[in-house]
Amino acid sequence: MLTRYALIAALVALVTAMSGLGLVLGQLNAQQATITGLHADLDIAQHRLSQAAEAAAVHRAYIDRAQQAAQAAAQSENEALMEEDSNAPLPDYLRAILDRMR
Repeated sequence: MLTRYALIAALVALVTAMSGLGLVLGQLNAQQATITGLHADLDIAQHRLSQAAEAAAVHRAYIDRAQQAAQAAAQSENEALMEEDSNAPLPDYLRAILDRMR
């Protein structure tokens, strides 16, 4: 009789331990799924960040070229205005072009 109760108690303890183990394994699987999702989100964020950095570099290069072109145009305008006969009046079509460029 005593062995029967001991066997029942051992089985109850085993079932309880297995239930606890199942619960822990379920939580572990859920945490692993969360970690996998976070890794995917991190990869996406890093990719977007690298795209933004590339876009910023392209934009910076475009601005630099535009500034160089503006400086060259200003220098050309200054050279044209300082040349010989620069005090002579410009024809109307050249005056219109110069006004549009300014």
